[in-house]
Amino acid sequence: MKNILSPKFFSISLAVPLLIFLFIMLHSCESELKPPPPPSVVSGKIIYKGGVNAWPDSSEVYAIRVALFKTEKPDGFFEAVINGEAYFNFLSYPLFVDEFEYSIEILDPPVELNYMVVSMQYNEILDSQRVISIYSKSNNFDEPSSLFVNPGTTFTNIDFYVDFDNLPNQPF
Repeated sequence: MKNILSPKFFSISLAVPLLIFLFIMLHSCESELKPPPPPSVVSGKIIYKGGVNAWPDSSEVYAIRVALFKTEKPDGFFEAVINGEAYFNFLSYPLFVDEFEYSIEILDPPVELNYMVVSMQYNEILDSQRVISIYSKSNNFDEPSSLFVNPGTTFTNIDFYVDFDNLPNQPF
C-alpha cells in the first residue's frame, strides 16, 4: 500500500489536478485574448441633385439621416429603431449641402440590410421622417437593393441620390 504522505505520491497527486486546472483556464481564456474583429462599416455619399439650390425651405428640414433597416419594408422609423431593426446616427448630417460622405458602423454582424434609405426629419419628433432616397443598384426606388454584412466587412460607395422633385413612395 502506498503512503499518501510520502512526498513522491503527494506531488504526483497534486500535479495532475493542477495541470488539468491550468489547461482549462488557458483554454477558456483563449477566446478573451483574441482581438475583436475589425468593425463592419457601410459608407458612401449622399448626393443632392441640383446641389444646395434644390433643397426645400429650411422650415421643412430638421435633420438628415441614413437609416439601414434589417426588414424589407419597416412599419415605422421609430418602431424599427426601438426594436433593434435599424442602424442610424441620432445626429443629423449637414443640411443644405451639395453632397456629404456618411459612415455607419454595424455592431452586430453578420446581418442582412434589406432597406437602406436617406430620411429627412421634418420637425422635432424623431418619428417625423420622410424617405428622400432609397439605395438601389438599379437606381429604381421600387427595387431596393439589399446588402449582407459579415464581421469585419467594409462597404464603400453605397451612394444615395436625392432628387427633392422626385421623392420615393413613403414606406411609413
